[in-house]
Amino acid sequence: LITNSDDRYQLLSKENVNHTGRIEIEIKRRRGNCPTILRVRDYADGMTLSSMDVKLGRTGGMVSGLEVGAYVRGTNSRGAKDILALGPVQYESIAREDGKFHACRLSDWDYEPLCTEPVTDLLRHNLQIQKGSGTVVTVEVQSTTTIPQHDTMLDQLQRRVALRDIFSSKDRLVELTDVNKNRTDQLIAPVIEAKDRIKETFEIPGYTGASAKLVIRRAKKPFKNEQTYYRLGGIIVKSRHAIHEATYFDPKLNHDPNAAWFVGKLRCKYIDQLWTEYDKIEEAGGKPPSSNPFPILDPMRRGGLDKDHPFVIMLFQEALKRLRPLIEEERRQVESDRASVENDETRKRLNQLEKLASEFLMDETSIEESARDPNTADKSSQLRERGYTLSPPFCQLVVGKPKKFWLNINTEVFPEIQEGDSVQVCRLSQDIRVNPNITELESHPNDSKVLRALWTVTGNIPSAASGISVSVGPIKDEATMEVVATEADLYMHITDLRFSSKRYKVPVDGSRKNIKVYCPLAVAPVGGALGVSITGRAFKTKGHCRLVPKPNLGIAVAVFGMTTSTPEAHATIKASWLDESAEAELLAASAAGIGIKINIEDIDLGVQRSQWKSNVLEIAAKHPSIIRYLGPKSEDFPGQNEKHFRLLVAEIVADAVVQKSIAYNESQGVYDDELKDWDFYYYEYNRMMSKLLPQAHKLQLPDV
Repeated sequence: LITNSDDRYQLLSKENVNHTGRIEIEIKRRRGNCPTILRVRDYADGMTLSSMDVKLGRTGGMVSGLEVGAYVRGTNSRGAKDILALGPVQYESIAREDGKFHACRLSDWDYEPLCTEPVTDLLRHNLQIQKGSGTVVTVEVQSTTTIPQHDTMLDQLQRRVALRDIFSSKDRLVELTDVNKNRTDQLIAPVIEAKDRIKETFEIPGYTGASAKLVIRRAKKPFKNEQTYYRLGGIIVKSRHAIHEATYFDPKLNHDPNAAWFVGKLRCKYIDQLWTEYDKIEEAGGKPPSSNPFPILDPMRRGGLDKDHPFVIMLFQEALKRLRPLIEEERRQVESDRASVENDETRKRLNQLEKLASEFLMDETSIEESARDPNTADKSSQLRERGYTLSPPFCQLVVGKPKKFWLNINTEVFPEIQEGDSVQVCRLSQDIRVNPNITELESHPNDSKVLRALWTVTGNIPSAASGISVSVGPIKDEATMEVVATEADLYMHITDLRFSSKRYKVPVDGSRKNIKVYCPLAVAPVGGALGVSITGRAFKTKGHCRLVPKPNLGIAVAVFGMTTSTPEAHATIKASWLDESAEAELLAASAAGIGIKINIEDIDLGVQRSQWKSNVLEIAAKHPSIIRYLGPKSEDFPGQNEKHFRLLVAEIVADAVVQKSIAYNESQGVYDDELKDWDFYYYEYNRMMSKLLPQAHKLQLPDV
């Protein structure tokens, strides 16, 4: 409602019509089942009943003025109707066009014209529009909706990203009134003190005539990690008149403390042009071009720009090229300012914890083949000869469930590609979504000659054939995928007893490799003990070899572990159930190893005590709960040898390692879907902590 009023004032200013630019918001809170009254009033040109019919009588349609090049925020004429979700709405106007009073009502998604009549003093008194024209919108907010108290609403509105320009404009006066307390406050955008770092206009590749103006500023202090709608940090993305979001152009930067210093604005008028072009093509029933294949904006105004739109991908990529060096400059400065926290004794204890953590992860997680695990060193001939691998090249997705993808690049084959270069990932259809669309290359945790990029793909709707295209430098490749409606569809091919794979590579260090056996539910409706035999004695099973019915999947599943300590061992494993049997091959393989590294760093991670960077655990010495025991930097952190601090480190390491273990097992589908809920994860967390924490305590305090 605020932006609708602002749009009217904006149009009047372009017509050189004098106006006050005043917007009044009134809230009369009521208790019980009585609806709270929300009223928004402006003194613009108002609407006639015929204008209400056009703008409010139907959802959608190009009536905001954007379609003819007006500098407005409105796009597809739905915002004024979407507020019906709160309750019945009444529009009342004194129209400049004919000087009369007009009214209509929207209720239960129905539009009802009410009246057109001459303006009287009583009408003006009731509307509180003493002279001229204007509009009053009254919403009867149902009791089921929670309404913030005045101070909270005042704060949230002032920080609301989409309204920032309105509240900072000298041509607007917006007030919020609590009718019950007779209290009125002006809404003013927050003032952010910052220094300019970049002012640049750049072209967007692939779109002739499209340009954007970018301003990036560094604030005096870093911003807090807040909800996207209300964040003060980040770069505001704006078209001609509308603010769409505040972003750092890469989701991974949202929680990066080095990005939290920056604020700014990216203005690109071409966004409105793409929206209007698509709207006109869709209304005419035409086929949109590949450069503008779907709406660039979220019609519900929740997600800002569509991050899968090819123009948004290129726009954000160009902006990120300019923002990322500033963030890296901050990172280098922080690293140069870091003090050495660990003394020799602390380092020795951390080395022991690293070994314990690595062994625990090897034991508690299922080590998968490199084709399924991006952290495993890629030894494929493709990586050696072609220079890169895209994994997985084909997969099946379940609607709503993200799947991890990754790109490995051999730097000896592609020396021109560097760490930090951006990888662009585009979806080939709207059946899927990609997160993030742009990701940077990082050093592979287990191979210094390989760069790696990670992202996820999620299915939107079932599709027999979809895919993604991936590009960085001279590398361009595609991965294909099928999207199925439910997880049960993944197992429709299970018509007899079979292993999940024809060949399993089992680590020779004695750590567990998970083996799965599937059986049609009709063959094993109640489940039971599965017959398992292995040729030779080099391999041993761990766990119960039992088929468990999964009615929601239409199959029964057995999951058990396999271990070996015999190098180069080879065997055949056979599973049997009733009259059915299946076989698979077992091979002993040297484990790549997890190689956990633990560092205590003189850094501040906000609310986090630690963070994982691949397989490196960084403990934040500046966290309030740590520095209290560690002691001051000026005295070389004297508390690190005290029992309290050593036990605290054991707790932090155990907590982080257990979380990493559970997250990995979840990503690999180790856990039974029927068991997964809060209680299950809480039990699993405590089970692992009970196993790991006493050992960590003993390493930190061996004499206790």
